[in-house]
Amino acid sequence: MNIRTILKNRRPAARDMPAGEAPRAAAGSTALPGAAVLGSWGAYPQTRLRRNRSDEWSRKLVRENHLTPDDFILPLFVQDGPGESTEVSSMPGVARLSIEALVDAVGEAKELGIPAVAVFPVTDAALKSDEAEEAY
Repeated sequence: MNIRTILKNRRPAARDMPAGEAPRAAAGSTALPGAAVLGSWGAYPQTRLRRNRSDEWSRKLVRENHLTPDDFILPLFVQDGPGESTEVSSMPGVARLSIEALVDAVGEAKELGIPAVAVFPVTDAALKSDEAEEAY
């Protein structure tokens, strides 16, 4: 079934009817009152809710497949120590940065238009526990 067949055989919606007349379901149909029926696809809502798109910020929120630097958060791993950087063995290509290098990385992120960073400090192995007591 193509779109032309559906449109040709569709029942009129309430907006297409004269004032005071409501659409009627076909004989033997189980369509709900107030719903237009499109072929064998069942009931289709009379209204399209557009609340999600009323403001620019909410349109940006529900937009699909549109990524900009505004959508990114840069994860940065930091460690104590002057000017040194060490690779994170479990994540190839990721390094723990010194405080000075962290400041430079945040400046670079700002220049690229990335609005936020997430800072992950290294925790000494002696302070780690199953209950993560060092975290609180």
